Amino acid sequence: MRGMSLASVVDDAPGNLTVSVKLRFVDGDRVAGVLWRYKDSANFYAFGVSLNDRTASIFRVTDGNRVRLALAMDLDLDPETWHSIGIAHIGDQMRAQVDGISLMRARDRMFRAGRAGIWSAGNSSNWFDDVRIASAGGS
Repeated sequence: MRGMSLASVVDDAPGNLTVSVKLRFVDGDRVAGVLWRYKDSANFYAFGVSLNDRTASIFRVTDGNRVRLALAMDLDLDPETWHSIGIAHIGDQMRAQVDGISLMRARDRMFRAGRAGIWSAGNSSNWFDDVRIASAGGS
């Protein structure tokens, strides 16, 4: 993956939240996802799917260094259709899903709040629709 293109809302999102999007992988690396608790381009959480590698990951970027918190392998996604992806982060608990199926969980408490949005790998062409950012229960 060569770099990332990020798009986030201007205002901070709730600390406990869900972020979801409908996603269509078009060309290139075909890697994209959602981001949340975004402080700046070097500090945030992200959940992404790589259609070509058939994987999904939750990761934390701290001071520009990416650390994978969870990985799902051998995904069998139709390359010709739209997919729904999302994350719920409540407290230090994260749950990621693709097409309504829970894929993985992770725990981390590095970032408490920040903006939320979407991202695409630098060499990817992807389409996004129906981006949703909502408050989730919890402390």
